[in-house]
Amino acid sequence: MVSGKETVSPSQDNRYRLEKGADCLIIVSLNDADGGSFTVTAKYKEEPKEYSFPDVQKDAWYYEAVQYNASHGYITGFKDGTFGPDKQLTRQDFVVILARIAGADLSSYENAQSKMPDVIKGSYYAAAVNWAVANNIIKGYNNGKFGVGDPITREQVCVILYRYMNSPAVTGADKTLKPFADAGKISSFAKDAVVWAIQNGVISGKKADTLAPTVTASRAEIATIVMRMDKAGMFE
Repeated sequence: MVSGKETVSPSQDNRYRLEKGADCLIIVSLNDADGGSFTVTAKYKEEPKEYSFPDVQKDAWYYEAVQYNASHGYITGFKDGTFGPDKQLTRQDFVVILARIAGADLSSYENAQSKMPDVIKGSYYAAAVNWAVANNIIKGYNNGKFGVGDPITREQVCVILYRYMNSPAVTGADKTLKPFADAGKISSFAKDAVVWAIQNGVISGKKADTLAPTVTASRAEIATIVMRMDKAGMFE
């Protein structure tokens, strides 16, 4: 019935299911033991499309993450066809990506005047930033600005994602940070977020003993973070 090997049996709710990942054939007019008949339709699973970027090689550590983001429409390439894995990502672009992943309805934020003076009304990022502010995902700098154009740092990524997840309680911070020699460089406002990110597999060290919290995050790193969270069901 499935590659000539599998047997389909009814579950408790009398539904017939094919094994996940099985190589399905279309099955019609099956007869049960009592002589009744029914029809089962199975769809072939489509092979994922492979996206080609000249600056992303198949043996790159971020290859899977780039493919995952491109296929889901989360982080796509540039107009010249490249992905730019080593390029920095600005704060506003990260928020735009997060709003896209969240499936946020930005219509009510498009023409709103931002509370942050450097967020230009009507810009490509304004609605996403306004949405993030309204939902307590971002708060901006102490001077009241958002920091448009500033490259986002690894700890800032953690903070935004941590707030997106409603800032869950964090315990065991000292134990979690102990392996990292530069843990003392984490900004006070970001400590809980970084600890949460490590404990939940959202980020790992740049090296075994290095977090580099204030170093800017590359597009490849962010693509990897997004993939990890999405696969873990954290964006649902």
